[in-house]
Amino acid sequence: MNLRDGVQGVRDKVGEGKPWLFDTNTIIADLNRSARSMTSAAQAIRDTYAYQTQPNPTAGAGVYYQEYQMPQNCEMIIAAKIKIGILYPLNLNYTQQQLQVFGYVASTPFAGYIRRGITLTQQVPGSSEIVMPAPGNKAGVAEWVLGFYPTPSGVFPFFVDYVAYHPVMQAPMDLCLIPDRSDFYDAWIAYSISNCMEKMGDQVTADRYKKIHNAGLDQYSTYMFASQAQVTPPMYGAGNQPANLNPYAAVMAPTAGNLTIEGA
Repeated sequence: MNLRDGVQGVRDKVGEGKPWLFDTNTIIADLNRSARSMTSAAQAIRDTYAYQTQPNPTAGAGVYYQEYQMPQNCEMIIAAKIKIGILYPLNLNYTQQQLQVFGYVASTPFAGYIRRGITLTQQVPGSSEIVMPAPGNKAGVAEWVLGFYPTPSGVFPFFVDYVAYHPVMQAPMDLCLIPDRSDFYDAWIAYSISNCMEKMGDQVTADRYKKIHNAGLDQYSTYMFASQAQVTPPMYGAGNQPANLNPYAAVMAPTAGNLTIEGA
């Protein structure tokens, strides 16, 4: 289904085939908010950000950026890995306050932290710290930031898996990324219908469609979590890797009968 389907569905329900009381731009804005709310609640859209550590001229020669801003469509960071010959998982079980203290250390990063902000911070030689504007963030928009420890000592490619916001729909044929099912479609357009009915002064009908939207949001979340659970292998122990991930040779001792060594 696409944006045109959503706009037409809303207009059919409110009985206004052409813009009069409800302008199309407002309906489109409501449909975008609804799609973002549904996919965010279900963590439905996953993406990966690929980048590499960069020299930081502000911090001095040979010093690399310690923090990197994520794309603005990043809603939640899931995991990160860094290429050190091969890909290694980055340990993100730390806070900025834990890692940006004590002396300046530059080496191969093995750990990191996540925060949200509009500036970048940087440990520099001399056991000091600087704060700088995030490159390219001229609007002062808060973004997710990934910080490395130790401070990178060179160029290291890294990859961050994250939950992404639903992309903004503008053109009539822009796709809505919610599954094309009647129940999800009804929940998607119900948010805009509710706002239209509220504008008309029909609070009873507005509340009914708001409930349809909220019920569909919960149903879609359950659907996505069940789908993701089916394709996620079970984990055992304290590690974060599936069992038998790497090839290896195993020797199994016999468990039945008399254990003897031939030739003894």
